[in-house]
Amino acid sequence: MIYQSEIARLYVGFEDFRLRQIFSSFPTEVRSLNEAQHTMIGILCIIWASDSFAYLSGKALGKHKLFPSVSPKKTIEGFIGGFLGALLFAVLFSYYSEKSTLTWILLCIMLVVTGAIGDLVESKFKRVGGKKDSGTILPGHGGLLDRLDSLIFASPFAYAVLQIIYFINH
Repeated sequence: MIYQSEIARLYVGFEDFRLRQIFSSFPTEVRSLNEAQHTMIGILCIIWASDSFAYLSGKALGKHKLFPSVSPKKTIEGFIGGFLGALLFAVLFSYYSEKSTLTWILLCIMLVVTGAIGDLVESKFKRVGGKKDSGTILPGHGGLLDRLDSLIFASPFAYAVLQIIYFINH
């Protein structure tokens, strides 16, 4: 089974992790999870995909600043790339979930938009505090808050979207 600690290790990037073993059994293992586990892992994957694809596409294609007074390195192209990467993960994840593809797409839209806002809010907090990084626990990642800002801000909105969809369907 895939455990939350394994996903955390994968995200942080520990080299001693057994990637081949996880990916060789990924479809089988994902199908054996209950829907609450699917949803939580899906939300984390969408947020991480958004952050990763935003960084990569912003670095490669970024020309137009998103909000330069708050975070001068974030670009509109990065935001769009993050959304497309997260959308890809959401659609792929829908094949392993009982939730519809439309539900995952709506969840993805909410997570990407509110995650980007959360990232900008955290950047503003750092600017006001005169700090570049929010901590030193994760060297090279800007601190623990930098890794969790999107998740902290977006989670309540994800919950609201899931509740609204639930009430519409039932």
